[in-house]
Amino acid sequence: MDTTTFINSSLTQIKHNLAEGIITTAFVLYLFFRSFRSSLVVLIAIPTSLVATFFMMYQMHFTLNMLSLMGLSLVVGTLVDDSIVVIENIQRHMDMGKNPIAAAIEGRKEVGMAAIAITLCDVVVFAPVSLVSGLVGQMFREFGLTIVAATMFSLIVSFTITPMLSSRLLKNESLKEVLVKKEKSKFLSKINFKFIKIISSKFSRINAKTEGSFEKLVETYRKALIWSLDNRKKVLAIVVAGVVLSVMLIPMGAIKSEFIPMADQSSLQINVKLAPGSTLKQTDEKVSELEKYLQGTKEVKNYFSLIGHDGEATADKSIAQIFINLVPKDERKKSQSELASEIRRFGKNMSGVDLNVAESSSSGGSGKPVSIKIKGNDSDTIRDLSNEVEKLLNTVPGITDISNSTSSRSSELRVNIDNLAATQYNISTTNIGSVVRMALAGTNVGVYRSKNEENDITLKFENGQIKSAEDLKSLKITNSLGQQIPLSQVASIQKIDSAPSISREDKQDMVTVEANIQGRVLGEVTDDINAKLKALSVPDGYSISFGGNQKQMAESFSSLGLALCASLALVYMILVVLYESFLTPFIRMMALPCAIIGAFGLLALTGQTLNLMSIIGLIMLEGLASKNGTLLIDYTNTLMKRGMNLRDALIESGATRLRPIIMTSATMIVSMLPVALSMGEGTEMKKSMAIVIIGGMVASTILSPIVLPIIYTLMDDLKKVVSFKKKKIHTIEGGSTYEV
Repeated sequence: MDTTTFINSSLTQIKHNLAEGIITTAFVLYLFFRSFRSSLVVLIAIPTSLVATFFMMYQMHFTLNMLSLMGLSLVVGTLVDDSIVVIENIQRHMDMGKNPIAAAIEGRKEVGMAAIAITLCDVVVFAPVSLVSGLVGQMFREFGLTIVAATMFSLIVSFTITPMLSSRLLKNESLKEVLVKKEKSKFLSKINFKFIKIISSKFSRINAKTEGSFEKLVETYRKALIWSLDNRKKVLAIVVAGVVLSVMLIPMGAIKSEFIPMADQSSLQINVKLAPGSTLKQTDEKVSELEKYLQGTKEVKNYFSLIGHDGEATADKSIAQIFINLVPKDERKKSQSELASEIRRFGKNMSGVDLNVAESSSSGGSGKPVSIKIKGNDSDTIRDLSNEVEKLLNTVPGITDISNSTSSRSSELRVNIDNLAATQYNISTTNIGSVVRMALAGTNVGVYRSKNEENDITLKFENGQIKSAEDLKSLKITNSLGQQIPLSQVASIQKIDSAPSISREDKQDMVTVEANIQGRVLGEVTDDINAKLKALSVPDGYSISFGGNQKQMAESFSSLGLALCASLALVYMILVVLYESFLTPFIRMMALPCAIIGAFGLLALTGQTLNLMSIIGLIMLEGLASKNGTLLIDYTNTLMKRGMNLRDALIESGATRLRPIIMTSATMIVSMLPVALSMGEGTEMKKSMAIVIIGGMVASTILSPIVLPIIYTLMDDLKKVVSFKKKKIHTIEGGSTYEV
């Protein structure tokens, strides 16, 4: 599959994920609201926010590419969060008997601070991702800013369009009352009232079962919360153990690391190299042998061979490349990596051939993932070190197709002129060069003109007349006296192998040792290489460092770590400003450790790796998972202002806010499912991100409503203890005591 086809296929897949996310979100909304009108009011937030986001993208000269569309597909579930919180509270006020307009105004006003906190936390989480330096910043700038814009517009929609539509569309009447009104219509009663009655009856039973199940869930949660508040140490010990165990999955090897997941793009590239000096015919014979093998492989769709050239600027008769397009991923049983392994095994049985197979990388290009640079001032020492590194790599499991830039040699004939003999025969260096050039490449001796056309006249030997160094030695050179002197009398000719190029970096010579990976991931292999390199003795003035994907992985992980720390700090500062408290934001942010349990646990269960995309998912969780804490704590503080004590406020807040907590989490989870389950070309790149978000949201939804109230009560107890000690400090002076 060529690059254009792969990009088009990936864009189509992302568009399908976006559409599927909207459909599944609509289904979840109806499942919880049990009302087409309420679901429609919330669902309008998606197209409204997306259209507004397109305007922002137009103003910032963004395009609909893989990353911006991926951002839109991931944010679908969050676009309805603010509207869900608002309309759910509006419905609660209508259930109190208020008219729709009053319920819309008061319901929106009551949850305004929670909605603002939710949105601003999402903004400060994604903004640092788009502003980091290096490759990550270049890749995710449009991704992050697109999500930021869509999230901000969803807040505006929830504060304007959602309350307005709620006041106009939401009614206090039941479905039965609607059917009674329709029954009064003669037209409906004659045509299809019986059908409407049957369908309505079905929906009524479904709604009744759903409502009954949710009431049971609320009651179960209430009992679990009361028990947890009575057994705080036990619950916290279990949760802390879960967090520690989930983090330990990384050093234990259950979760492996890599830069970007290898995507099955249905394309391979075979690089063939014969011994220096091999003829074009010999190279063609080996390539023909490979082509016969490819013709018998049913997974191969077509291929293109390039012989005597490396596809760039180097011409060498001993090298060749074969570009292979495989049949689409869903039409074959073997993966791209399995086919690459089979081709490697076949190449090992070919004599005199150095063959390596490159798989197309998700990050672009087909370079080898393992790249080690050896730098220094002496070329011989660098070559010896590179040979040691090459031997070391051969002992690392999973390493294949090792190449050393010092072994890339080209064959050439070197003419060493004997200056004394040339002077005696009165032959200059220019004379010798002209004759050798004419023998090997020909020389331009004039122009032939005929019928207004001009053609260069090139004088050269017949093809095949000059084949070896011995043929060159027999060339005759005419001196100024007209004598014919054989070249062998004035020069010696030898065939040597030399490096086609010299690489330098940081004012030092550099040699690169590269390799492919088979059956393992980059992070695991890099750890093994690092352990072996420590035993290698490196002279002073020389260095061995990683390049390529290994260097990019280290830099990207470092940048994303800083982005995560920055987002945590920004979230905390914003919440401090909004709530005018240092304690409330801290409690709310404890939802992230709960999410880590599910994120790392699901990564390990699905066999996914910790990579660039899954780390982006972890950063997203900081904003997504903490919404549960925002909804819970915000209403708890509201109830406490009304005179309720902390324990009762937490229990009441949890029971009241359980529905919006589950709804916002469920919409995010189901919008991620199409991304996590998609099987098209290139889906490996974004699958780990979706799995992290799904696992984190599930764990946060289950644990946060239990853990956060416990932490809130513990912090309140600690606050009381500190306050009590301050009040009980007495100073004794002259036998009297007084309170400070």
